[in-house]
Amino acid sequence: MRSPGLYFGLSELEYHADKDWLSSSGIQTLLKPGGPARFKHWLDNGTNEHKSHYDEGHAIHAEVLGTGLEVVEITTKDWKTKAAQEARDKAYAENKIPLLTSSVEMVRGIGKSIRSSPEAMAYLEGGDPEVSAYATDEAKWVQMRSRPDYLRKLPNGTYGVLDLKSTRSAAPAEFRKSAFTYGYPIQVVTYKRVLLALGIEVSEFTFLAVEKEPPYLWSLHEVDPEDLELAERQVDRGIDIFAKGHASGEWPGYGTDINVMRMSRWARTDAEEALL
Repeated sequence: MRSPGLYFGLSELEYHADKDWLSSSGIQTLLKPGGPARFKHWLDNGTNEHKSHYDEGHAIHAEVLGTGLEVVEITTKDWKTKAAQEARDKAYAENKIPLLTSSVEMVRGIGKSIRSSPEAMAYLEGGDPEVSAYATDEAKWVQMRSRPDYLRKLPNGTYGVLDLKSTRSAAPAEFRKSAFTYGYPIQVVTYKRVLLALGIEVSEFTFLAVEKEPPYLWSLHEVDPEDLELAERQVDRGIDIFAKGHASGEWPGYGTDINVMRMSRWARTDAEEALL
């Protein structure tokens, strides 16, 4: 059992294996309809699922942050051949990241785009990448964890966190939509809480969004304080669901009540008009 504290150099695989410690992604799962049952299934069975966009994301982090799993380049244009599939499976078995040449070129392009910008690199200097943090929420005595992409101490004694996100569009209006779709405010609150429990006050939490198409444009973002207040309540609810699940052994799905299905107003109007 891991003890509360900061861990430097802990691998991504080791971090994600600590399933008894609640993470921000776990909280987001718990808050969804049927989430507790899905979360319990993950606790019991884990996942061996690999997806290309996850592999690309891990590789981008390794390229930009300078730490992470090793990338294996598969020099084919797609995964259709048996040889490519076998090479991919071999890389997975060795805990490496298999990427097609086109993806490797994209990863390198992103790294070059960010490293060539002093404004972006200012958030990636003077600190530590991929720091794993473990702490106990004393209100519910729930063990929690977080893994800032980059943690650095600021001149005023507080800390800044930089979180790297690869995305289809880093345009401010588009990335804002992604942020709320993927629960980034919940991530901010969870990370801040875990670190504060360890005596580390985070006063700056910045997202660096970078596009996966040339010229690999990037942008910087932070979450509005009003939205963070809502996320605080969401995190409280997620912690509560987690604590109750462990205490009772009950992780509900959709419930057993009969749900009445009613057409939306626009669907009913369309159906009525079709009868004219």
